[in-house]
Amino acid sequence: MTRAARRRLVGAIVLILLAGLWPAASAQASPQAAGAVSTFAYISTARQGAAVYANALIKQNSPAGVVRSAHRTAYLQRNLDGNWQTVLSRVTNASGTFAVGFISTANYQYRYVVLPSAGALGATSAAAQTTSAPVKYTSCAALNVVYPYGVGRSGAVDHTRSGTAPVRYFIVSSAVYNLNPARDADKDGIACERH
Repeated sequence: MTRAARRRLVGAIVLILLAGLWPAASAQASPQAAGAVSTFAYISTARQGAAVYANALIKQNSPAGVVRSAHRTAYLQRNLDGNWQTVLSRVTNASGTFAVGFISTANYQYRYVVLPSAGALGATSAAAQTTSAPVKYTSCAALNVVYPYGVGRSGAVDHTRSGTAPVRYFIVSSAVYNLNPARDADKDGIACERH
């Protein structure tokens, strides 16, 4: 078994163990409709370098209690500037799970949105954030590949010239900013900000 496959397997096992410990109410379930049972969606994310792994576990109510929900379609979404954007979709296996891996140099929040089935409502998981170790960049061009609007310390506000709107979508990461203060030309607490 490859190292990457072991990591995905460990992530899936952790997700399964945690999902078994969480009460069903901790997931966000759709409002109850006549005849349809509740669905519960869980997400677990991990990062290894530029690779992001997102594990899913889908459960639903049944006469036997809460069970794993097989053959359910779920969409992985990422939060991009305050809007949720669909990245991909998958169908759960017989155990109500699946895992996906993909390349993303930037850190985003991710969630799963599960479509309703014939007898079960849809659901949306909580959001999970990916993170990576802070990096010292050699230029703003390199930093802006990962942080398109720049990166700032907590509480930073963009200094602007008269008539110019401030940059609002920079990523807040004091750890990354503290490694790159030389990239903050106007000393406003935001490195490499751009509109």
